Amino acid sequence: MEVCFVQCSLESWLLADEKAVEVVTDVRVKEYSNPELIPNHKEELRRIFKRRGSKLGYTAVSHVPKIVENMNLKKLEAKCLSFKEFLEVIRDY
Repeated sequence: MEVCFVQCSLESWLLADEKAVEVVTDVRVKEYSNPELIPNHKEELRRIFKRRGSKLGYTAVSHVPKIVENMNLKKLEAKCLSFKEFLEVIRDY
């Protein structure tokens, strides 16, 4: 059995695919070459949702499933080393 710890927040993985975030927010999002280097991933998503004009802003419960539905996992794997390592662990399991 292997244990895999995610070093960054889930939001860093979400920011790996700017197109998926754009679909949910209707806001143009810049491309991050390595989203794991963003200092505060949740705050970055909050800023994006604020630009959308959403009064509720970003909430993980509401928005993560919607973003994930639109994500390109190959893009995520290419940009986030922690996700790539996570995939390797679960593929080997």
